[in-house]
Amino acid sequence: MEKIKVLHIVSSLNSSGGITAVVKNYLEELNTDKFAFDIAYFLDVKFNLSEYFTSKKVDLYKFDKLKLTNAKKVIEQLKQIIIKSNCQIIHLHMPILHFFVKKAIAKVEKEQNRNIKLVLSSHSSKLSHYLIKSVRTRFMLCGVNKGVDKLLACSKMAGKKFFGKHFIKSGEILYNAINLEKYKKQENEKTDKLRENLGLTNEKVYCHIGRICKQKNQPFVIDIFNEIVKKEPNSILLFIGGGSEESILTLQRKIDSLGLTQKVRFLGSREDVDVLLNISHALIFPSIEEGLGIVLIEAQTSKTLCFASSVCPEESNISNLITYLPLSKTAEYWANEILNAEYPKKIQLNTEKYDIKKQIKNLENIYVNLLK
Repeated sequence: MEKIKVLHIVSSLNSSGGITAVVKNYLEELNTDKFAFDIAYFLDVKFNLSEYFTSKKVDLYKFDKLKLTNAKKVIEQLKQIIIKSNCQIIHLHMPILHFFVKKAIAKVEKEQNRNIKLVLSSHSSKLSHYLIKSVRTRFMLCGVNKGVDKLLACSKMAGKKFFGKHFIKSGEILYNAINLEKYKKQENEKTDKLRENLGLTNEKVYCHIGRICKQKNQPFVIDIFNEIVKKEPNSILLFIGGGSEESILTLQRKIDSLGLTQKVRFLGSREDVDVLLNISHALIFPSIEEGLGIVLIEAQTSKTLCFASSVCPEESNISNLITYLPLSKTAEYWANEILNAEYPKKIQLNTEKYDIKKQIKNLENIYVNLLK
C-alpha cells in the first residue's frame, strides 16, 4: 500500500520553535507504515532540528523568504518542491502564504493532472505585534478560506483570528499534544544529576521556556524575577530556549544592570525540558500573545505551578496549577501573586485532549478522509 505523503510548510526548523515542536511531536507517533512527512521551510537558524528530521527519513526543502520582488520565484520554488515531494496533501502552518501555495498547487495540478489537498493550520492568536505588520497580514489573509480542504487551529482564539467566523462553522481544533508519560512529575537520577550539573543545592528554581523574542516578553520575566529575589534571595531563574545573539545580549545587559548576573542562566535549546520542569517550582509565562502555549500543557502535566498572561487561550487551562494574570499589572504584582501562591493539596489535572497518542489518530483520520 502506498503511503500518504504530507508536505508540511513551516517558517524554519528552529529547535525552540513551537510549530516545529508540534510537527516533531506528531512525527514521533506517526504510523510510518501508512504516512510519510516532508518539510519545506524558508528561514535558516543556528539551532535547528534538521539532523533530527533527516534521521527520521524526512526530506527537507528550502525556498526563499517571500518579498515583494520575488513572488513569482517563490511560487516556482514551491511548485518544484511539491513535484519533488510527490505529496498528496500540503499542510501549511503559515496561513499568510496561502495565496502563493495555492498558485503553486494549481500549476502542479495542471501540469501533472494531480489532485492535491490543502490543509491550513493557525498557531497564533495575534496577527502581529506591530500595527503595520498586522495590516499587511490581514491583507495577505484575504481569501484565505477559499480553495482550502481543511481548516485547523490549536485553539478557538487562533482559529477565529486567522480564519474568522468561517472557522467556527467548518474548522476543527487540533490540540498541540505531547507525550504525557514523558512529563509526569518524578524525582530520579536524572533530576539529581541535572541539579548537580547546574550547581543547584537548596535554591528555589523558577523557569521560563520559549524562544527569545518579543512575543514571549522575556524582559518582563526579568522584572518579575527581580521582585521575587527581593523577598526570596535564594532563587534562581532558568531561561530555556534559543534566540538571536543580539536578543540574548540585550537581556543579559538588563540582568547585569539589576545585579542578577549570578541568579539567571541561559540554557539555550534543550532536549531535557521534562527534567528541567521537574526541578522547577514555577513557570513564569507572561506572553504578549499565544496560539495555545504548549509549554503550559507540559508544565502542568509535570505538576509545576504556572503563572501565565491572561491572553493565553482558555484551552491552556487543564489544571488548578495555573494562574492567569493581566499584563497591565506591574512586575511587583506578578511577583507577589507568585510568592503568595499555595501549591494545591489535591491536583486536578485533565490532560485527555493533549495526549499525543489520541491526537495523532485524529490527524491521521483527517488526512485519510481528505483523500476519500
